[in-house]
Amino acid sequence: MLCSRQAETEAALEAQAAHEAEVLARGGTVAVISLNNQPEGTDSGDKHAVYTCTLAIRCDTILNNLGDLAEDKLAYVPHNSVILDTSKVEFVEGESVYNILKRVCAYAQIPIEYSWTVEYGGYYIEGINNLYEFDCGSRSGWMYKVNGWYPNYGCSNYIVKDGDVIVWNYTCELGEDLGAGMQ
Repeated sequence: MLCSRQAETEAALEAQAAHEAEVLARGGTVAVISLNNQPEGTDSGDKHAVYTCTLAIRCDTILNNLGDLAEDKLAYVPHNSVILDTSKVEFVEGESVYNILKRVCAYAQIPIEYSWTVEYGGYYIEGINNLYEFDCGSRSGWMYKVNGWYPNYGCSNYIVKDGDVIVWNYTCELGEDLGAGMQ
């Protein structure tokens, strides 16, 4: 069983790496964070449909819990709690919330740290903008919501659809402070 699980994990990692390479080969950057930054009159040959969603990154709850924030992390909390204002992002079919977050953070030069979790078969976001799990208490970390709903599974397993509204929020109370408790 262990060999089977290891093989599945390796296959999933290979598939993820191939997908990321394909997206990057298409020019995946944005302001609209755009997949196609070709000069006018050129054709990349890419005939895949391009969709759009929006993405924002916020840490409002930290402002209400500054007493719990690790002292060395205060410099990473914007005064208005907005790490990335709502941005329109282009994507292609099959991309996940993880793919989009990773590409947007690279484009906007926002530090991000993540790890692959075998247990959940996906990526876990450890930190964004140098703010990590447990930096603002034992129940703190990052959560994402799509169209007002906090999915109960990993961001690399949520496939984005055209028009989705994605918000990454820092929680100080396992989502209770975000209204994400037991949805």
